[in-house]
Amino acid sequence: MNKPEVIVVGAGPGGLAATHALLNSGLVNVTLIQKTGNAHYLPGILPVLLGLRPVSQYYHPVTLPQVHVIAGEVTGLAHGNAQLADGTTLTADAVIAAPGLSTDATSMPVGQRSFPVWELAAAAGAQHAIHALTSGRLVVAIAALPYRCPPAPYGLAISLKALFQAREQPVEVILVTPEERPLQALGERVSNFLESLVTTGQVTLETAFHMDNAACRDGMLVAADGRHMSYDLGLFVPPHRRPTFLDAFPGNGALVQVDAQQRTAMDRIWVVGDVAATTLPRAAGAAEAQGRTAAASILATLGLAEPQTPVLPTPNCYIWTGQERAARIQLHFPHGLPPQGKPEISLDAPDEALLADALNAPLQWQKQLRQ
Repeated sequence: MNKPEVIVVGAGPGGLAATHALLNSGLVNVTLIQKTGNAHYLPGILPVLLGLRPVSQYYHPVTLPQVHVIAGEVTGLAHGNAQLADGTTLTADAVIAAPGLSTDATSMPVGQRSFPVWELAAAAGAQHAIHALTSGRLVVAIAALPYRCPPAPYGLAISLKALFQAREQPVEVILVTPEERPLQALGERVSNFLESLVTTGQVTLETAFHMDNAACRDGMLVAADGRHMSYDLGLFVPPHRRPTFLDAFPGNGALVQVDAQQRTAMDRIWVVGDVAATTLPRAAGAAEAQGRTAAASILATLGLAEPQTPVLPTPNCYIWTGQERAARIQLHFPHGLPPQGKPEISLDAPDEALLADALNAPLQWQKQLRQ
């Protein structure tokens, strides 16, 4: 008897978790589609920008045994089928889309002082500008919500300030966010924690700054309320968007609507990770839980296993505070997922061991890509 076929699109945390869960069941055949065939490790953006690691360390080929890996670009999904850019159509009994959000830098200022940095290649391209800056003002600007790795811009700003202080260079660092308070969706404790880290790190925090994209230009940020801010170097977290092959899916803006089992309104298609419209943070730990939830839901839908409750995530978010220490935000959901179950939040002060954990995480990621 032939096993059912499942396609997974994307080799990020959610896609890999779903692939391993399906593979371990032994009940289905799995095809994994990843553009270029190489996965990329997005948390590597910070060490690349800080010059701690080469960008090449954060790309790795996907070579999973017993998984049919296709290096291709998905252009459409419908009724369990996937269309590729080369004209190929792959047929399956179910599809898990885990492509992540992509950045759209078209609305950002363009010039010698402005760099979108929320992709690995873009981060590598901004290194020279950071190295060349010896005085003046650097702005880390979050253009819009939602965006990947919510605490990371705070860690970037704090770490850059520490870098300039170590060089004895008078560079003012400002973090700009559209939120009224940092990560306000997670509550007052988290906002207070991040504000304390920013203050201790001697970074200026500019909140409720909704960028007027039409008025901004290279070297000048303009807010919708009329505020102006000049800069000598701007590092931007651009607006995020869903991949075009998900444009027809119901949802709000960049996010695709899913139910508790990660199912979409489209027949035989599940969506997990950053692009899924859930109340969870856009972090690896949340995506992994969603990937396992979607895999279990598919097995139940195909009549191969009993229905399961959603997997409860335990997201870990590191906040770099320099080249020696990192802080951490951990979420636990002992009472179920929101809105019924509220998270329990653990806050860990900056520590050398936490930075070591963050730097060593790619080793586990590489292991997931090859076995």
